[in-house]
Amino acid sequence: MNSTLERKVFKQGVKPSRRALERSAFKKALMSGVSAAVTAAMLGVSGAAAAATINVSDTEVWKATGTATENATKNDPINLTGTLTIDDTGIATEANDITGSGNLVVQTDTNGTNIGASATPYTIKKINIANVDIKSHAADNANVFVEVTETLDTSGYLKLWTDESGDDGNITLTVHGNLTADNAEFTGHGGSKDRGTVILQLKGGTNEITNGLILDAAQPGTGGRAIIEFIGTGAQSFKGRIVGKHKQDDNQDQEVEGDGILWVSAGGLVTFENELGGGDKPLFAMQLKKTAGGAGSSAIFKQNIAVLGAVPSNGYYTGIYLGEGDGAGKEYTATFDASNAANGTLTVDAVVVGKHKDDISKVIVTGNGKTVVQSANKPWGYTPNIDPTVNVTQAVIDETRITDLQVTDGVKFNSHATISAKKITLDAGTTSSFNEMVTVSDTLKISGAAMFMKQVMNAGGSTLNLPSGGSVTYHAENNLPGIGTITGSGGKIILTGTPLAAPKKTVLGSTANTNAITASGTIVVDLGPASGFNLGDYVIIVDGDGAATVPANFITRVDETSSTVDFRQAESTDPAYDASQIRIVAVPVGTGSSTSNPGLPTISGITHISDRMLNRAADAISSRTKFHRFAKYRQTGFRATDFYRSRQADERGFQRTDERGFREADERGFQKTDDRRFREGDERGFQKSDDRRFREGDEREFQKANERKLREADEGKFDKDERERKIKEKLHEHGDGNLHKPDGRMIQKPAEHPTGVSFGDSARVAENAWFETFGDWVEQDAARSSDNAYDVDGYDAEIYGLAFGVDTEVAKDTLLGVSFSYSNADVDWEGSSNAAGDVDHYQLTLYGEYRHDKFYLEGMLGYAMNDYEVSDLYGGAVRNSEFDSDQYLAKMELGVPIYMGNELFLTPKGELTWSHLDVDNYTQTGAVSTNLLVVNPNDWESATATLGAEIHQRIKKDKGYIIPWAYAGVSYDLTGEEASVRAALTSAPTNFYSLQGIDNEQFAGELEFGLEYEVGPWSVGAKYQGQFKSSRDTHSASLLAEYKF
Repeated sequence: MNSTLERKVFKQGVKPSRRALERSAFKKALMSGVSAAVTAAMLGVSGAAAAATINVSDTEVWKATGTATENATKNDPINLTGTLTIDDTGIATEANDITGSGNLVVQTDTNGTNIGASATPYTIKKINIANVDIKSHAADNANVFVEVTETLDTSGYLKLWTDESGDDGNITLTVHGNLTADNAEFTGHGGSKDRGTVILQLKGGTNEITNGLILDAAQPGTGGRAIIEFIGTGAQSFKGRIVGKHKQDDNQDQEVEGDGILWVSAGGLVTFENELGGGDKPLFAMQLKKTAGGAGSSAIFKQNIAVLGAVPSNGYYTGIYLGEGDGAGKEYTATFDASNAANGTLTVDAVVVGKHKDDISKVIVTGNGKTVVQSANKPWGYTPNIDPTVNVTQAVIDETRITDLQVTDGVKFNSHATISAKKITLDAGTTSSFNEMVTVSDTLKISGAAMFMKQVMNAGGSTLNLPSGGSVTYHAENNLPGIGTITGSGGKIILTGTPLAAPKKTVLGSTANTNAITASGTIVVDLGPASGFNLGDYVIIVDGDGAATVPANFITRVDETSSTVDFRQAESTDPAYDASQIRIVAVPVGTGSSTSNPGLPTISGITHISDRMLNRAADAISSRTKFHRFAKYRQTGFRATDFYRSRQADERGFQRTDERGFREADERGFQKTDDRRFREGDERGFQKSDDRRFREGDEREFQKANERKLREADEGKFDKDERERKIKEKLHEHGDGNLHKPDGRMIQKPAEHPTGVSFGDSARVAENAWFETFGDWVEQDAARSSDNAYDVDGYDAEIYGLAFGVDTEVAKDTLLGVSFSYSNADVDWEGSSNAAGDVDHYQLTLYGEYRHDKFYLEGMLGYAMNDYEVSDLYGGAVRNSEFDSDQYLAKMELGVPIYMGNELFLTPKGELTWSHLDVDNYTQTGAVSTNLLVVNPNDWESATATLGAEIHQRIKKDKGYIIPWAYAGVSYDLTGEEASVRAALTSAPTNFYSLQGIDNEQFAGELEFGLEYEVGPWSVGAKYQGQFKSSRDTHSASLLAEYKF
């Protein structure tokens, strides 16, 4: 025995000869056992102490001769502050914890020598350092397999990359614990799927790459792939973006692809918190795969997804694959959850492929009131061929169909590509819009609201389930659905579009499939939103596949080739009434009437113009010569210098300035000289100083003083002289009256007021009167109604009016006033209606203003009356409408003037305006009574918040002042309410239907600029005002005048 440990064991005894021990097998076994036991015990006691921390502060290779790690074992922690490289020369010894601020590099070094193996990867216990590089070099023809048995944490990057162009060159990194990195990039290389692929496998529950992972594949679908895979046994989460490196034709198939592949095969739900493939950097493919236990996997996606790829070998596009297509009833679920999506919208820009066979592939769309969007040309339920001229075979459709699409939790789902599913379930509270063809092979259950703008294709025996509260809208012109059985308990079928574009066109049902309706309640067919119908035209529900004909004198009956339709099949005992072959067909009666279903093209214009006239009068009040208030703020308001001086000032700053001033003064001797001059009289020196000052005259100081006096002169100067003249006259007339104190002290003069209104008990009269005349021009584009049911006419309007008011100051800095305005609007509606209208507007407004030293508040309360005369052409006949309305206004404005110097002011300000319109009910008159309507307008309300800034400057010009000014701001209507009415034909005045106007555009930009001139008590000016919305522009010009008493 020549080991160190053996020498320690027998240190105090006699070392026996090896020959003597070999004589007895019993003794040999005994001695070996004792030796082994003692060795193990001592290792257990001293092993921890032996695992000393190894410090690596330089650049070295793991286990290289002469390095700090030359004698390292797998039990030795490593404190890494330099760079440590692990290559194939030292891989016989695995690593313990590697921590510190250094960098770790794992790389190939010898041709054909792998680092680790698939079944026996090179193991590192834990990593917590700055950066990690794992490389497979060109010409090494070797693979790298690394396993981190605990956590991997880098404050910098994690990079996996290969540039191998020969054989192998694959990299696999498996992390059992949580992964945390600042950023990561994986780069594959090579043209064969057998080499140049990098894979990161994550098993930890919580994983984060803060600034994102970039996947860069040489040929993403074949060779040099870059893959991230989730293989944990339980739930996992991932934070950070995962994107492709670029978008280009990597595999030379003439198609642009993304980069990188994402696989999910975890035993629990995998949650992706951030976008995948965003910012025009899509991934190549995603797939939900089998778990290690052989079950299906699930993932939830909370932000945008983009996948773009093509596989030349089979000619189909890639996407999100749900399953592996090997049957056995496994369930794969992809959930798109927009609950926390950026901007409230989650966009799925990816084909979704249900690789099901006998498996279950589910897609859940959810979002708690938010929106999920299926991108155009990205179908769900089958994968399109790369060549658009090649039709997808039925076998491919059957293989790739989604098993179950569920829209739930109040989400809004906008589908812009085809969908093929076995079942589609639209839960209550959801809203779904399908803009391309939808194919359902089993059941379409609609408990929420759904609209189908294209065909709804159904196999024989499929079912439309329409429970109570469900609502389905079919676009009759584009829709040729083959609905099978319709069951329900009170839902609604709504027809829209233009079904009469082709007379007798089937808009629901088919003649090929066996269709039936069974319902415990009533299923309503609502024709209200449909367009293209004429009075006398009907949509007929027919039974059978024969032609639907209408008797000439009995338009409510339909002749059929089969029995009468029975919607309550359960109550029928006659098999003839089996409700089979249900179809809904658009049938024109005779030639039909040329008169369209009565609408109201003026519905939005009336509301818009009334609101504009109400607020135009309020604008006139705000625009009265408002710059008088700024004489106060020149002295008391904020100054631009306040902001940057306050930032620079600190406790020591003032003290340092004072100390430096005294110190410098002392150095120059001023303080000493002044003290001596005051103490000794120093008549000669004092006299010299004064003589010099008077002699020099200091022209610049004199000029400065005069310029300052001219700048500080304002409109109050003229008024002050005028008031003093009047006071002297009254003194001369009344002697020592009210204007003179009995004790002979100063005369109390009237306060100088820029503007104001008095309602007190004094006999004072208004001190300020103003007048404004204005003209507005409004242009509104035609648009669809807010319910997308019909077209609402646009219009052009001209508004002319005038406003005048008086005001006075009732207390210090408090002004009250009253204004009256009148305006007239001439409105011409666009479109075939040839509608025209005239509106007279009368408005009374009380207003007030309070001027704090730092800000001002302006408020208004107004009431207005409107008289309307409107006519339009409908069905070749004129309809006349005369009616009135009442309007109410409340407005508050807050402004904070900031004096910039040189008579320049910047004033940020905000407004909140509430208005209410109450239009009287009215009945149209005209020669053709069949077109006339009874109209009950709904009250309309608006609450608008405005934020902006105004700038103006007061410039001395001759005997007065020129004031140029400008304002820019934005406004937002908090209510967003559109105009709407309830209307009925005069021939059926109780059968009301609803008509809605154009969507209220809530956001607007505002711009104003103008010029005023003040001279003496008079002020005159002109201004332009513009308000801009996406479909409506308003321009205004006005002249104003004011006189101060």
